[in-house]
Amino acid sequence: MARQQRILFLTLRTFSATGGIEKVCRVVSRVLSNWITTSRSPAEASLFSMYDAPEHADARYLGAVKFRGFSLRRLSFIGHAWREGLRSDVILLSHINLLVVATLIRLFRWNTRIYLIAHGIEVWRSFPVWKVWALKKTCTKIVAVSSFTRDDMIRRFQLDPAQVVVVPNGLDPLLAPRASVEAVKAMKSRLGFQPGDQVLLTLTRIAATEGYKGYDQVIRLLPELIAQYPTLQYVLVGKYDQAEHDRIQQLAQQHGVSNRVHFTGFVSDEDIPACFQLADVYVMPSKKEGFGLVFIEAMFYGTPVVAGNKDGSTQALDFGRLGTLVDPDSDESIRAGIEQALRKRDVDTVAVEAKFGFPIYEQHLRRALALPVP
Repeated sequence: MARQQRILFLTLRTFSATGGIEKVCRVVSRVLSNWITTSRSPAEASLFSMYDAPEHADARYLGAVKFRGFSLRRLSFIGHAWREGLRSDVILLSHINLLVVATLIRLFRWNTRIYLIAHGIEVWRSFPVWKVWALKKTCTKIVAVSSFTRDDMIRRFQLDPAQVVVVPNGLDPLLAPRASVEAVKAMKSRLGFQPGDQVLLTLTRIAATEGYKGYDQVIRLLPELIAQYPTLQYVLVGKYDQAEHDRIQQLAQQHGVSNRVHFTGFVSDEDIPACFQLADVYVMPSKKEGFGLVFIEAMFYGTPVVAGNKDGSTQALDFGRLGTLVDPDSDESIRAGIEQALRKRDVDTVAVEAKFGFPIYEQHLRRALALPVP
């Protein structure tokens, strides 16, 4: 009988937060579950999450994957991960901060394949000498979510280019379906918009640390845009810090557009499709996106996207083939991009799914991890 192959997936959070890295972790879990159920030889996968509690587990993603949440108990997580790692053939890390655990395992088991998923801002900085050494010596491969992140890491840490592969993020297979026309109308009414209003939308966590997302530039450009599109509204979707909310309100007042800038606060997953679909353009001229999952989600729901051209956003828009790329440091470029998107309402959703659909992501990730592709 063939020997059982074991994979250990180590994460910081997977189910208890809704950020981009957590979304990627959930989709990876689904890939690992599919690998188990389609493997022609015995296979097992475990997911250890440092900060999640056991009750956070979501069986829809886990499937055949064994989950263990450590509820912030860091030392317990490290100890159990080390022991499980010694009996695993493959170790997958969701974040560079978990590299120390993998390095401890590598000291005792040299033939284990160790992979790190590199997202973006968490690896776009300097590290101590030991961590750079660990990147080079501990990781069998680094799986970068975009060419931008790959190129930055190679340059920053003098990595062997053959060590870093690109696997662009994919759509969550459990994304809520597209909203009905009635649901979109109801959401538009709920936000106080009139049927003829044109809407710009940004979905992000609204905090001082997220200022690089570019919503300040959009607000500064609203007076010019409204002169050409008189019914234009701008809605910011997502949780907000009160201080940042008040600062943005003040900025809108300074530019005479306070009645055109709207905040939804937290929106449930069930209402997200209607939010995307009520918008004429999704705009987020960010400068620090490792990839930008929100872009492919907006396009999945049929909303044209305007994104920055200086980070991983370019990968999410397939280098301009699926949406409009603008210079995030140029107000003129952003304005022209928004106007272009407002004029052209069509999105090739078939092309979006062909490029970023879950089946494509699953194939690419399994090849990167040297797992058989069905």
